[in-house]
Amino acid sequence: MTRKIFAGVSTIFALLTFICAAPALAAEFSADLTVTSKETGETSASKVYVKDGKVRQETATAKGTPRVIIFRPDKDFKWVVMPEKKMFMEYAYNADENPVRQWSPQGKPNLMQTGTQTVNGFACKKYEYTLSGGKGETITTWVADELNYPIKSKGGPIEFELKNILTGGVADTLFEAPAGFLNWT
Repeated sequence: MTRKIFAGVSTIFALLTFICAAPALAAEFSADLTVTSKETGETSASKVYVKDGKVRQETATAKGTPRVIIFRPDKDFKWVVMPEKKMFMEYAYNADENPVRQWSPQGKPNLMQTGTQTVNGFACKKYEYTLSGGKGETITTWVADELNYPIKSKGGPIEFELKNILTGGVADTLFEAPAGFLNWT
């Protein structure tokens, strides 16, 4: 009897975990990302692709050389791809380096939802929180309901915005090392 109850509870827990996680895993979109450093005033632009927590960022160096970074939290690494050299390097995954991450309220002191607003065509919840340590700056973040990703953030040391967001249609191959490229790790 105890085994049946345990098996039933385990099944329900597993099912609820899958149902609750399914929307988060389903996020699939591409967008133009603009990041501005408040300290230096420098702005960088890149194209990002997101699918099931994986992120591909296409950008260029200051000299205009293309760079691609593929973040694979599912495999605990990232690849830095240098198309002009037909090579890539593998590094340990560091979530803090990932430019586009799912929204999580964890680690955001004094977090408050301050309203709702449409940003770049997406219904968003607007949040404010204070950075811990340092200057105690207030950050305002807009999180797209459909994606569960922040699409705009103001305040704090870095500000960013996702524009021209297109949902769906992101190929799995974008998150793989390019065929025929040398792994220089």
